[in-house]
Amino acid sequence: MDFDEFGNPIGDELELGEEIEVKKEETESIGTNGEGSNHSDNEINEEDDDYMSDLDADFDDENLALESLRHTYGDQVEVLMEYEDRDANEPIVESGDTGESHSKEGVFIRLKKNIPRAQFDREYMMQMMKVPERIRTVCILGPLHSGKTSIADIFVLNNYDRLNCITKNIRLGWKQLRYMDNTRQEIERGMTLKLNGMTFLATDMQDKSHVINLLDTPGHVDFIDEVAVAMSVSDTALVCIDIIEGISSTTRYIIKECQKRGLSMVFLINKIDRLVLELMLPPTEAYMKLQELVLNIQGATKDSMFTPENNNILFASAKFGIIFSIEQFVSKCYGKVLAGPKLNEFVKRVWRNNYYDRGVFHPRTLNDKNHEATFVTFILNPIYKIFTHTLSREVDVVSKTLKKNFGVSLTEDEMANDPQPLLKVVFTKIFPDQKALISSLTSCSGSGNYYQKQVNLLENGVQNTSSRQFLAHAVKNMSIGDSEWTLVKVYHGNIAVGDKISVIVPVSNISDSGVKFIDEEMLEEGSQHVIEAISLLGGRFCYPVPSASEGQLVLLKGISKSFVKSATLCSNNIESAGLPLFQAINYIGRPVFKVIIAPLNPKELPKLLSGLEKTNRYYPGLHVKVEESGEHVLLGNGELYFDCLMHDLRNVYGGIEVKISDPVTVFAESCQGESFAAIPVESSNHNISLTVCAEPLDKKIVQDISKKKLDVELLGDKKGLREMAKVLRRDYGWDSLAARNIWAFFHTSILVDDTLPDETDKNLLQHFREQVLQGFYWAVREGPLMEEAIHGVKFRILKFEMSGRVNLDSLDVGIIGVQLIPLMRKACNVALLTAKPIVVEPIYEMDIIMKKVYYPVLEEVLKKRRSAYIYATETIPGTPLIEVKTQVPVIESFGLETDIRLSSEGNAIIQSHQWNDIWRKVPGDVMDEDAPIPKLKPAPTSSLSRDFVMKTRRRKGISNDGFMSNDGPTLQKYIDKELFSQLKEAGFV
Repeated sequence: MDFDEFGNPIGDELELGEEIEVKKEETESIGTNGEGSNHSDNEINEEDDDYMSDLDADFDDENLALESLRHTYGDQVEVLMEYEDRDANEPIVESGDTGESHSKEGVFIRLKKNIPRAQFDREYMMQMMKVPERIRTVCILGPLHSGKTSIADIFVLNNYDRLNCITKNIRLGWKQLRYMDNTRQEIERGMTLKLNGMTFLATDMQDKSHVINLLDTPGHVDFIDEVAVAMSVSDTALVCIDIIEGISSTTRYIIKECQKRGLSMVFLINKIDRLVLELMLPPTEAYMKLQELVLNIQGATKDSMFTPENNNILFASAKFGIIFSIEQFVSKCYGKVLAGPKLNEFVKRVWRNNYYDRGVFHPRTLNDKNHEATFVTFILNPIYKIFTHTLSREVDVVSKTLKKNFGVSLTEDEMANDPQPLLKVVFTKIFPDQKALISSLTSCSGSGNYYQKQVNLLENGVQNTSSRQFLAHAVKNMSIGDSEWTLVKVYHGNIAVGDKISVIVPVSNISDSGVKFIDEEMLEEGSQHVIEAISLLGGRFCYPVPSASEGQLVLLKGISKSFVKSATLCSNNIESAGLPLFQAINYIGRPVFKVIIAPLNPKELPKLLSGLEKTNRYYPGLHVKVEESGEHVLLGNGELYFDCLMHDLRNVYGGIEVKISDPVTVFAESCQGESFAAIPVESSNHNISLTVCAEPLDKKIVQDISKKKLDVELLGDKKGLREMAKVLRRDYGWDSLAARNIWAFFHTSILVDDTLPDETDKNLLQHFREQVLQGFYWAVREGPLMEEAIHGVKFRILKFEMSGRVNLDSLDVGIIGVQLIPLMRKACNVALLTAKPIVVEPIYEMDIIMKKVYYPVLEEVLKKRRSAYIYATETIPGTPLIEVKTQVPVIESFGLETDIRLSSEGNAIIQSHQWNDIWRKVPGDVMDEDAPIPKLKPAPTSSLSRDFVMKTRRRKGISNDGFMSNDGPTLQKYIDKELFSQLKEAGFV
């Protein structure tokens, strides 16, 4: 057939149809007699999945037509199949205010259309998923640009055929596939912003099959909430490390978080090609670089068992599509001459500091330059030879080396490639699968890891109930195409399409935060929903399945609107009482980045509320608050986080124009001294008197509370209270009386009963304990300065009095309890205002990896920001890079990352976080009414705290008496005028 200059066929349409028929017959014969005929990937059991009966027919017809067109036009032409024509009334350029279709922002494959053909048997995988011991959920973790998504691409390319997004440049390795990045923002930015994953069947080195749920996570610290979600459902963490950057501060924190959550870890030293192509290190120095990195891994984990010889540290080059362990390399290259015990012994000696001479391993000293390390001899030298001969275009030498050492050969077309595509072909032929990594992932976690987690979770719960009881953890709502799905980990029982389940959200009541099991009341209050569909993750597609069972990670449709962040799913019957209740997920760190938004057109407020509702469900770490003034306040993790969030709110979920304030931060209220007087606070009828004083907590205990090193749940019973008292005396120097009388922890503040039996009726105070605690919680949530949270303060109840005798069985007790809640709040406010109140601000820790030559430039940039300073600088061995650690107030950090990137000409990677929960005092006296606050000019440093307080109060509507600072917080609001005058005359206020 002939074609014109535009690629259109010339001739009768019948000829084209006949040709397509021929191609179809040829393809069918290949599918019948070819190598893949044993795996009928799209044959789905009709008995189990009636609603998918048309999947195979649609898949075969359309893909055969696509294959024919691709064969006709060649690899240089991208072939698309459109399923419907544009309507005549539909505009070519659509307006930007619709915001209804989520699919316009994604690149998801249409359900039941063009689902990629798997290289494994899907039916066999479905049967394997019924065995929990053979299922592994693995999350890929690592810092920004460590190659996590590219590692996931290796599994995608090796497990699926006929991906419609594969181009020639991707196939040759010139361009990354990034199959897990399926939203427009991710593709345009070139970085992962959302959690995504895929489920596939894989085999290990012993050819044992396992079902792998692989989760790809963002590397930018602004999206650490997505990482926390992945950790909450995973058994094992695959930690990716860039060979050049090594163990950065971000990687160290990820390791600590994995250890805290009990995740097994496997380390993947990625981008080993950079040792040759960028650093150009000789093999011996490359070995020293790898040795140093392994020692750093052992130092970060505090575990010397992490070593390549134990197969928990592997090597990879995502650029060239390979992952291998020492065992796999030795088996592949030297397996013909080594077998059984000899092979295992050889593997153990390769990494150690030995040298090989005439068939014998000898120990090697650290500075031995006369003998080459065995790892260099047997691993690095063959790799370097492949690089050298390929880049030198010595194709014949490469072909002979591959044939001799690895038993693989190259075709003439492959040898005609450019060096980079040829390198990818060579390495993928040497290591055509990921069996080494699968073996490491399955052996490190083991079946015991899953069962240990399950036993801990279901202790005293599901063990004695029917096996039919369903229990699962819903961890995240996701927008996939035009549908909303929920990511769910099943822990017990089975669920099928059409089943009705109960959805129970985590307990939000502070006094009930220790509740760990579902009760009948929760079942009655929980919402009931019918499961509309169940699917497996596929990256850019969802694979529908009829049911899910224990140990599986699946997507459920039909429950997303019943909760916001996470929830417990259980069977809809009374027998579910006693099952474990999943607590709210710890999203790692407190969001301190704040913006205020409003619709540009006030009439579109309902659209904004609808968009905020969806955005709040899809962004796990987002906090949405509505102030009393009606403002909508959003709290998140950083500038990039809000840039992506506002794009989705405007263009995807809301479809409206939104006004947004300048970014600000979250402040907190505290004190720097003890209350100068014990001022009693009385109820309106003068029947109740309460006296409270305040003092700052020690920094160590504040940090331990914020990092959850101090188990505040010990206060739940008497035994736990005694243990808590012991810890406070031993580790923090508290006296025994105060340690035994702690009533509550809230945020980072503490309430202590410091009353004396001679002055206070202890039984009466204990009777009203719940009301007193409610008032304390209220006071700590909204302090007296600007209604922000109180940070690091110990409140002590000194005295509690009531006039007359109180009958605890009378109706007056309820009235007294109602009066006590605001009275306790008022007493705490008075205590704080008499203890030298201050404003504290959050501090960002910035980890910057850059070339050493730009260090003076960084210093100049930081000098322009208040209180920003460098506290540590580390050299990255073997590279021209350094890691600089700085601290800067969050409110001074806006735009700082951009300034550093511009000043360093883009040669800096900046990660800002507040994981260590550092807070510092804002300069100035917050109670100084004479502090100068100029208009339209920056406030002087001595007035900053007063300036922040007044601006926050005016924004919240607390202060309305003009611009000047004489309408700020004052003790006069809470006590008698006469008493206030006396204190003022004495110089206390």
